Amino acid sequence: MHKGATFHAFILFPTKDPSQLKRASLLEASITYSTPNNDKTSRHKLLVLVGTITLLALTGLLVFMLFFLAATFNAIVISLLMSLAAAGGFLALFFACITAIYIGALSVAVVVISTATISAIIAALITTGWIGFFWTVWLVTKKSAGFAKHSLGMTGSAIAAYSSVRHVRRHHDFDKISD
Repeated sequence: MHKGATFHAFILFPTKDPSQLKRASLLEASITYSTPNNDKTSRHKLLVLVGTITLLALTGLLVFMLFFLAATFNAIVISLLMSLAAAGGFLALFFACITAIYIGALSVAVVVISTATISAIIAALITTGWIGFFWTVWLVTKKSAGFAKHSLGMTGSAIAAYSSVRHVRRHHDFDKISD
């Protein structure tokens, strides 16, 4: 059983002890930050995050559209019934104009809210993409710095070994000449 199972167990079976939940969430966070770079779980978590944001935004848009359709249908039916109940054609024309104004106002609201929702979805996707890009750049930079440090260490070791061998040879040759 891996260390992250503790956190998932707390999500599935909540406890009344908040200190255990805090410890489990800190443990899960440390596991998330210390996953190897070749592990694809971070990419999967990012994909799930983007998908969740998109799904929530589209669900909100769908709920709004359902309320909009219900309100429009309600306005049309009420205006029609009031027009039919009215005594003259003038009142029917008046209520028809009010219905048209109401539908126009609802149409403007649909355009504004849909634009805002789609803009929020696009902004969330772009932001998540940039976060992923900078995270990738950070990981590559960290790996490159580690590789450069390792290379310099190996180069330094090779130079030190070469110079010590040369130093030993020089003293060995010097000892032969002096004998």
